[in-house]
Amino acid sequence: MTSTPGSARIADGWTEPPARVAHHLAAVAAMWQELPHVLPKIIAAPEDFFDAAAPMGEIARRLAAIPEVAAPPPSSDGEVEVLAGTEFTHRFVDAPGDGGDRAVALRRERPGRR
Repeated sequence: MTSTPGSARIADGWTEPPARVAHHLAAVAAMWQELPHVLPKIIAAPEDFFDAAAPMGEIARRLAAIPEVAAPPPSSDGEVEVLAGTEFTHRFVDAPGDGGDRAVALRRERPGRR
């Protein structure tokens, strides 16, 4: 293992970072330890963190840029959907193994056929 100028060798074969970067590494480690506690707050109100130190401010600005997405409307049996120019018909079937919930199968059907 090689060592860098100004670093001290540690018994298990790893080298300690040079003193000139040690405080940066400590700050990064502290920030990442804080992230799990701060992230829910950033998600709830990203604008409150826009001016926060890096990378929290950047994370908040990126989260704020994600558009809201509405849930799609529920499908019904027999509903026709066009995907990439091809019509598909929704068919619901009882599927074993998932608590009696119904599963949807998209099937391409010929017109007038069910």
